Amino acid sequence: MRIALISSGKRGPASYTLNLARSLQRRGHEVLLLSTCRWVKEPFEPMYEARSWAAFGMVPVVLSMRGVARRIQMFAPDVLHYQWPSGTSDFFLSQVLRTGFPTIATVHVSVDSHDVFYDRVFAWHYRRFLRHLPSLRGLISVSRFVAEQINQGLPRIHVAHSIIYAGIDETVFAPRPRSVTDHLRLLFVGQVNAEKGIDSLVEAALRVRRSRPLTLTVIGEGLRKSALQARTRGLDWIRWGGFLRNQADIAAQYAEADLTVLPTRWDEAFSLVPVESMACGTPVLATRKGGSPEIVIHGRTGYLISECDSDEIAETLLSVRTDELDAMRPQCRKTILGRHTLSSWCEAHERIYGSLTR
Repeated sequence: MRIALISSGKRGPASYTLNLARSLQRRGHEVLLLSTCRWVKEPFEPMYEARSWAAFGMVPVVLSMRGVARRIQMFAPDVLHYQWPSGTSDFFLSQVLRTGFPTIATVHVSVDSHDVFYDRVFAWHYRRFLRHLPSLRGLISVSRFVAEQINQGLPRIHVAHSIIYAGIDETVFAPRPRSVTDHLRLLFVGQVNAEKGIDSLVEAALRVRRSRPLTLTVIGEGLRKSALQARTRGLDWIRWGGFLRNQADIAAQYAEADLTVLPTRWDEAFSLVPVESMACGTPVLATRKGGSPEIVIHGRTGYLISECDSDEIAETLLSVRTDELDAMRPQCRKTILGRHTLSSWCEAHERIYGSLTR
């Protein structure tokens, strides 16, 4: 089967698309990956990068969708799979749809949340995207949380709608031998931005450090990084690791940590961070927002807190025991192997693709 995948090339949706592209290719499909901006993840071939620039360093502003449409026509896919959102290309998707190839879309973010700025932006953005739905052959939600928001807002639009939880390469994200320490090793992976709650985590860590030894490793880049680095200058127990492109390098960070923290403020639809972390055997502390409660099982594979609040994060970090975290590690791995492997994830997509070509 010939499958074309369109993605923003940044953040979680790009990792999602890369995993899917690799898995489909390994299973014998011909795959073309199209990025609506400069691709920042690990390389993939064949790939087409649209002429664009990144607003605020994050949002792809595509200079011409005609180039994307022409490349799709040259490839002549059996199925075109669009990852929403993908920057300004979302507004001009009709140029791609006019190529006539069966098209489905995966929705990666909340579509009807309004608590924080990013939620409101995506809710507005989705209302603009709705006009393309009648031309789609199917819709995929990355979590039950997103699916419920979509279903509540689309009572009259008849399009096949599925939930497919993301998969990761369980051979890369896997437990490894760990060093022995006398302190709690915390890890944050993601955009160093306000919606991710990194500022509250840093504040909580500063407070907890007065009562128990710990380290915090931050993997990622973002708008809040400079200010937080200035706030923590001279503290050698906080490590700013920057952006890691290679999945194996990120997996090594997860495997070494005692606890990965995902203190999001916004309704994150489905983050790969808990899945990757748990695949490496490392429990996760997350806010009870968006799709996170569908991944993290409180008391078994980590902890869920109500809000991104430095007091609540600090209270949890003070109460967790390293022996309790160690006891969770086998269950973390087992949970991912039961629901988030590349093979089961890819097979779910193959069934949908097959239904479009029959």
